[in-house]
Amino acid sequence: MAFAIGVYVYASYGGPWGDSLEERIGEIVAAWTRRLAQTEEKDEAVAKFEETLAVRFDDPMQRVWASHDLGRLLVELGRYEEAIGIAESATHLKGENGEAFSIWHRALEELRREEEAFTCARRDKTSRPSKRSRVASEFIPKGT
Repeated sequence: MAFAIGVYVYASYGGPWGDSLEERIGEIVAAWTRRLAQTEEKDEAVAKFEETLAVRFDDPMQRVWASHDLGRLLVELGRYEEAIGIAESATHLKGENGEAFSIWHRALEELRREEEAFTCARRDKTSRPSKRSRVASEFIPKGT
């Protein structure tokens, strides 16, 4: 009897709920990957974030946030060139709030590419260039 009730409830309500999970697969995988990134499995988390960004998201902001998470993780791992690529791509996503520029700026500074870091910080109206970038800016031709 309990089994029959369970089948009835799933058939009546579980179908639409289960179908909606497919639309939210990006959000689900991103949440799982964020938890993985908090463990010692950082390289596996990077691979999962890259997979996550390839799937569909119901909410476009989730893609933006997953890109930020991947960029921050790459910076943490010292994989600055990869972080620059992810951050640069994220700056073109709808809803980007400047966090990608911050990640991009930090990766450039870690690589001691101060002129580029200053230009990046200047493009982002929410962050301030570091002292190192400001000094490098003195050598950037005016009007660039």
